[in-house]
Amino acid sequence: MLLKKLNIILFYFVVGNAFGLSNSEINDAIKEYLKQNNISQSFSINKKLKLPNCKKNIEVEKRFETYKTLKIICPQENPWTYNVRIKIQNVKKKPTHKKKQKNTEVSLIKVNKNLKKNQIITENDIYLKKTNKKGASNYFSHKKEVLGRKTKISLREGQILRDRHIEKNWTIQEGQKIIIENNKSKIHILIEGIALNSAMKGDYVEVLNKSTGKPMKAWVKNNKKVSIFR
Repeated sequence: MLLKKLNIILFYFVVGNAFGLSNSEINDAIKEYLKQNNISQSFSINKKLKLPNCKKNIEVEKRFETYKTLKIICPQENPWTYNVRIKIQNVKKKPTHKKKQKNTEVSLIKVNKNLKKNQIITENDIYLKKTNKKGASNYFSHKKEVLGRKTKISLREGQILRDRHIEKNWTIQEGQKIIIENNKSKIHILIEGIALNSAMKGDYVEVLNKSTGKPMKAWVKNNKKVSIFR
């Protein structure tokens, strides 16, 4: 009789330790896992569910693509895993609150009226407009950047003026006949030449001296005359 009682006590001791994780412990682990994955919906598991003891904190991970089946992991020396089905409705992730980026306003140039192709831009053709920097690119912020330049295409009123819309209004065009001015001491010499590249006023340009057939560098004075660079 005593032996029988001891066997019964031993049985309950083994069973009690083999299935020692309480329902609340499992619930807490799953709740924490869902919280880490920004899932706020309530859930429920089988109240009769009992799992073996685990000497370490149990871990939870998603078994498939949804959260309806979770894998309970015991990472102890003799590990075990157990798949648990949970009832969860309308799985939604909590919205992540991103820091609002401060809007930066910039001034950009817009066309004041319809402009035709090959039209030289004047002060009356453009205006500055403040706008949010987001989405704005390849624009001009200063009128001096575009004044005197020629449109490559027709532009409509209110259109943002971008670099691809206009070309430089060169003071001297490549291939243009020009006068080369050579000031040597008190002698003022004027020579006929041809511009070998386009250039703006104040820039250096390469020109061909028609009398010698030799190229030389000169400084652009205006749309007809250059001065020899020394």
